[in-house]
Amino acid sequence: MTRFAPAIPALALAATLAACGPPAPPQAAAGTETPDGAPDAGYVAPPEIVSGVRRPQGLALSGTAPAGAEVQLVAPDGKGGMATADDKGAWSLIVPAPMAAPAMYALSARIGERVVRAEGAVLAVPAPGPPVVLARAGFAALPLEGPLPRLQVTALDYDAGGGAAVAGVGPARARVRLSIDGVEAGLDQSDARGRFAVIGANRPLEPGARRLRVEADGGAQALTADVLAQVSPVAPLNGSAFRAVRQDGGWRVDWARAGGGVQSTFVFDVPPEPAP
Repeated sequence: MTRFAPAIPALALAATLAACGPPAPPQAAAGTETPDGAPDAGYVAPPEIVSGVRRPQGLALSGTAPAGAEVQLVAPDGKGGMATADDKGAWSLIVPAPMAAPAMYALSARIGERVVRAEGAVLAVPAPGPPVVLARAGFAALPLEGPLPRLQVTALDYDAGGGAAVAGVGPARARVRLSIDGVEAGLDQSDARGRFAVIGANRPLEPGARRLRVEADGGAQALTADVLAQVSPVAPLNGSAFRAVRQDGGWRVDWARAGGGVQSTFVFDVPPEPAP
């Protein structure tokens, strides 16, 4: 999938996390390095987050990593959690569930002297938003749930240049069409888990109220989902790693990208389950 803006660098929570101890800084592209910063030529699969579920004791996260790796999830304030991947590479941990505002975490795995960074950053969202999405520089935020028998728009990502992408979930392996304000904007195919991310490639996303529609073939009938998003100019963060603002229908999270620039991720509230 083509990024929605050229040469968008990796996620820049790194500077904020530098004083938080051993965890590796998060990047939008997965990578491997040794503690002194020298690249390691041998490939090691990056850690991945597979699910996030709200529990009474907190936000339960699970995923995969190299067997025996020390998995670390760290927020800009140094809080987070740690787990060890089992002999099959599975790991799980619990962090506080965000109640008043979203939280962002860097995900990494340490195998001996090697540190492997996950693709993107973990963005935890209060209810009624989805528990977790994966924020990715230059791409739409990746949902974790799915597949679903219906279409659901999860996130809209955009930057100051007007580049935009829309992500969501629906039936597996479905062809998904995106329109913005009634104008066709892009196509994608959902993956085996029903997740899709469509680049709005035909024109820059303008500030104001934007109506997004996604359509897909759902077997015997066509599926549609419509959401309304208020697009505002992306403002500087003034040294912060991210800023979260509640807007109608969801949370807008502005976050810094390495090398400069800010990306906005609007995470939509999860709609109520349809009546049977």
